[in-house]
Amino acid sequence: MNHLYTRKVNEAIEATKVYLEQVVEKPDPAFAGFAPCPFTKKERITNGIMWHAQRIKPLEADEKTLQILTTFLQQNEKKSLILLDPFSKIGYNDLQTFGRHFKRFVKELGLSALVFHPDHPYSIGGVKTRCSPYPMINLGLDKDFNKGYNVLRKTDYYSKWSLSELSKISREKEFKDG
Repeated sequence: MNHLYTRKVNEAIEATKVYLEQVVEKPDPAFAGFAPCPFTKKERITNGIMWHAQRIKPLEADEKTLQILTTFLQQNEKKSLILLDPFSKIGYNDLQTFGRHFKRFVKELGLSALVFHPDHPYSIGGVKTRCSPYPMINLGLDKDFNKGYNVLRKTDYYSKWSLSELSKISREKEFKDG
C-alpha cells in the first residue's frame, strides 16, 4: 500500500477520533448533560469501531463497500463501522443523496446509517453533532440503535429538544411541552 495513502488514512482516522472525543462524546446541556452519543466513548476506548477509508461515490455502493459490509456483519467484536472518505471532495448534497440510497440498501441488511460531513447543518440546541472533519457514514446494527434509543428515552436525554429537533429524527413522541 502507498505510504502517502496510509498516512492520509491514519491522519483522517486520528482527526475523526478527536472529533468524536470533543463533540460526539462531550456532555452538553442540550442533551440533559449527556453526550450527543453516550455510547461512542465506550466503543472508541474498547476498539469497538471498525474503520474503513475509501472514496465515497455519489451514485453507487461499489463492490469494495459491499465486501466491507459483509466483513462487518460476519464479525461480532465491532459495534460500529465508520466509512470515512479522506480522498474526495464530495459535497454535502451529493453525500446526502448517496446516503438516502445507501440507508435503504443497508436497512435490508439489518443496519442503520448516519451521514456526517464537514458542512452538515444538523444541530441540536446549537451543537453540530454531524459536522465531522471528513465525509463519513457511521453504521451499526438496527437492534443496537434501537436498544440505545430505548435506553435514552428512559432518561432526560430528549427533555430539552424542541419538537422540530425531535421530528428530524422521527421521535416526536418524546416531546415534553412545558
